[in-house]
Amino acid sequence: MGGHIAGVYAAKHPTVVKSLTLMCPAGIDAPVLSDFISEIAAGGKNYLIPETPEDFLTMLEKVSHRKVPIPYFCAKIFTEARKPLNSFFKKGK
Repeated sequence: MGGHIAGVYAAKHPTVVKSLTLMCPAGIDAPVLSDFISEIAAGGKNYLIPETPEDFLTMLEKVSHRKVPIPYFCAKIFTEARKPLNSFFKKGK
């Protein structure tokens, strides 16, 4: 519900909201799938479930409009923190 509220607010107040990122917003369908989502749907590697720091950096590159400068050691920390949840996220396959 929070993503929906944020999206509506941003749409109604574009001069106030400089940028908005919605990650996995429920109920929002894209009329055309991005190359990244099409690749995942075709059975390609899902970088949204990173196994390595390199996967994490690739994920950021694929989901961000602009380059997000994340040091490698931070990508490693984020990946290690997320790994225990990977099996939960993979159940949706």
